[in-house]
This record gives sequence, C-alpha cells and structure tokens, in this order.
Amino acid sequence: MYDISIIVPIYNTEKYIEKCLVSLFEQDYDNIEYIFVNDKTMDNSMQILSNVLKRYPNREKHVKIINKLKNEGLGQARKTGFENSTGKYIIHIDSDDWCELDMISSLYSKAKEENADIVCCDYFENYSNKEIYVKQNLKNPIKNSTSLIYKYTLWPMVWLYLAKKDLYKNVEFADFSYAEDNYLTTQLFYCSKKSIHINFGYYHYNRANEHSLTKKYDIQKEIDGLRVLDTKLRIFFKKKNIWERYKSQHFSFIIRSIAPKAKMDFFKAIEEINPDANSVKHIIKDDNLGIIKKAFYSLIFIKMLWLFCLAQDLKTIFKKSKL
Repeated sequence: MYDISIIVPIYNTEKYIEKCLVSLFEQDYDNIEYIFVNDKTMDNSMQILSNVLKRYPNREKHVKIINKLKNEGLGQARKTGFENSTGKYIIHIDSDDWCELDMISSLYSKAKEENADIVCCDYFENYSNKEIYVKQNLKNPIKNSTSLIYKYTLWPMVWLYLAKKDLYKNVEFADFSYAEDNYLTTQLFYCSKKSIHINFGYYHYNRANEHSLTKKYDIQKEIDGLRVLDTKLRIFFKKKNIWERYKSQHFSFIIRSIAPKAKMDFFKAIEEINPDANSVKHIIKDDNLGIIKKAFYSLIFIKMLWLFCLAQDLKTIFKKSKL
C-alpha cells in the first residue's frame, strides 16, 4: 500500500501539463502512487505524459494510466482515480497546475504528526505576468468548516487538501462541472474528525490557462451549475439532519454568488436556481457575515428588487402604449 495517491484528471492541457508532471515526479517523497485519468482528452497531453515519464524511470512502476471511454468531467474523473487508488491518503491535482517539490512530504508529515484526517495549505495564483499569494486565515484545528466554506475563508478547491482515503468512502463525487469542488470538500470536511492547516503555499493555481473552465464564463452555465449544486447540497444537509443549521448560509451564498453577475436578470436567476433563496432575510440571518457585509448585500438585493419592479412597470407601460 502507498502512503499517498495523487490523482490527476487530464483533459486538453498539453500547453501546461509538462510543468505539472515534472513537479509531481520530482517530489522529495518516494512512496507515492500516481493515477492519471485520461478524460478523453483531444490533444497531445497523453503523449507528453508518456515522454516525460521516460525521464523518471524510478517513478514508472508507481504510475497508473486510466483511459476513459468518454469525457465525463472533473468530478467523475476524480471518482475514477479514487476507485483505482490504494494510498492511505488522497490528493487531487489539476493537470494545468503545479506544486512545490516538498508539498507531499510536508502535508503527509503534518498528517501523521497530528493524526489528522485532512491537511490543507495556502497557495499561489499564477498569472502570465504576476504571482499572488493566497492565504487561508485558519486556526488549528479547523472548526465549523462548512460555515468557513460558505464564508470563503476555507477555500473549496479540492487540490488544497490531503485527505484520508477512508473519508472518501462516505462522499459522493459530483456528476456536474460547476463548483464540483464545493460539493466534494463540503462532504469531506463534514466527515473529518480533525483537520489541520499549514501556513505555507505549496500549490500553484494556473490562472494563465485561457482554456480552463474558470476562464469560460457563461452566466447561464453558472445558473445551471448553482441549481444542481443547490439540489445536491440540500439533499446532503437534510440527510445529515443539519439543513436548518446551514439553510440561511446556503441561500445567502447563492445570492452573493449570482448578485454581481446577473444584473437585471438577478431575480430570474434566483428563481431558476431555487425560489426559496429569493429573500433578503437569508442575508440578514447569515451568521458568517458581519454588519457591514450584511448591509452591503442587503442593499444590493433591495437595489435589484427596485430595478426589477421598475423594469416590470416600464414593460406594462410599453405594452399599454401599443394598444
């Protein structure tokens, strides 16, 4: 059995994957299992993997390559990797990102030292012309993790977390693309008995990839994604009998996610996602928000409502003028 399984979904990242692979194969820790999931990539990513792997013969016997018959997205690619893993701990890495060479050894050492179920770290956002350090302001051990995810204090990106494989036996992998990380990490932290944060940036999140999902913004896709995420999380919370505890935080998250982007179609977007979220009371009841943020988002909500009502009146006037 390996200490760690690194799961890497691969889909159309030929421009960046070599840097990712080198950073993984040159980790200063040996007992690693590498699982590469070819999610029906349409470029030369797999050939690059083959070429790079030849430069690291000491890693070849620790590598599994799984070729999927069709593209199913990140969530299901991660699931396929998990189902073929044997490591005591799991970490997911995106194939257009890269890691510090002591990332795995540092996270795993901390996990053993603290007997932790999850260990997380800070990260860097890497653009074509700059690098930004992103710090997670967390206290150890991490408590109230679900609230912290909704507060954007605990980032939901799954590649930040080394987690015990046993935790994954109790979670469902996403069968949708938008915010699939949120769904997975919320479940993982709920199952974790002890989660620890390392105050150091080990991961490099590639923001220069013009083809990544985060670059291809589409308001309707976000609405559709939030609707699925909302449904999945409500089912999960209700199953665990914690829905009432997180209800306002959850709906507040939906409002805050869509408000700056939907503009005049804000209320239409909320209705599409979940009509129950269409109330300013969720902002007011959200314990994650301080007074200033509650006032800020409440004013946005009221402004959107006023604009919506004004638009409806103008439509009525316009229709009557046509009679």
